[in-house]
Amino acid sequence: MAAVEPVLFIYGDDPVNDKEFKQMLADLVAREEKYLQVNSEEFNRRHRELMDLIERASRKE
Repeated sequence: MAAVEPVLFIYGDDPVNDKEFKQMLADLVAREEKYLQVNSEEFNRRHRELMDLIERASRKE
């Protein structure tokens, strides 16, 4: 069986392998979660408000 070449992604002008890409994506998600304050009281309150609005809108259809 032939060796499998790692998948390369292009990030800007630099090719990166799948391991590097996964790490970059994990870092991006972590930064976004911090920016959005995921699991904070404010985030959870707003999430509940949005879910309530969606539920009310779906009942009106």
